[in-house]
Amino acid sequence: MTDAVADAAGYLAEGFKELIWPTRCVGCDLPGTLLCEECEAALPRIDPDQACPHCGAAHGVILCTECDPAKPNGGFPFQGARAFGRFEGALASMLVLYKDEGEKRLAPIIARLLAITAGSDWRSWADCIIFVPASADAFRRRGFDHMEQVARAMAAQTHIALLDVLARDKVVDQRELDRQDRAANAAGSFQLLPARALALQDRNVLLIDDVFTTGATLSAAAQALIDAGARAVRVVVAARVW
Repeated sequence: MTDAVADAAGYLAEGFKELIWPTRCVGCDLPGTLLCEECEAALPRIDPDQACPHCGAAHGVILCTECDPAKPNGGFPFQGARAFGRFEGALASMLVLYKDEGEKRLAPIIARLLAITAGSDWRSWADCIIFVPASADAFRRRGFDHMEQVARAMAAQTHIALLDVLARDKVVDQRELDRQDRAANAAGSFQLLPARALALQDRNVLLIDDVFTTGATLSAAAQALIDAGARAVRVVVAARVW
């Protein structure tokens, strides 16, 4: 089969799929696009001027219930964290649809939200983007690493280098654990891929993930990067839970 015939067959198949199962908005469920302009504008955004600069919690700019005020950076190893919005409504639906139901077309949309959240100041500060990798069990269950695809899209959109340097040990799914158990489960669960670790030396890192809950996973990942030679780490996520 020639490339032209293969392309035509692919377009025909996609057109048939769209006819039978039309693309629908994650917010309003109307056909046409994965996230319509109205629903994107209505996403539950966190005002960065009101959010905690250390962990990204909404309304934590003066007094944050998630951070330790007696410790630098609120007790987290990363310099700061920003979240696009609260884990609710259409934003939560979008992340669940992407992560657990495999709607991979959402990756560039989530990447764009992360780029917006980082802002021009953090984007110009960053030397590289690093994503929190899925565990081997999660990869087998889903068939793909959800944050790798988002990271690749974000790197293409922002022209910031992507470093795929983190590996993750077998861990229990964090969603079923309380705060204390999350920290214990995540501690020491990340390693640097030896052949790629040298590229991390003295770099400013944007560490990205889908959701920030207690910060245990992000803290473990950030600490592994700092121990391996990163100059500093800042966290950007799509949604914040607290």
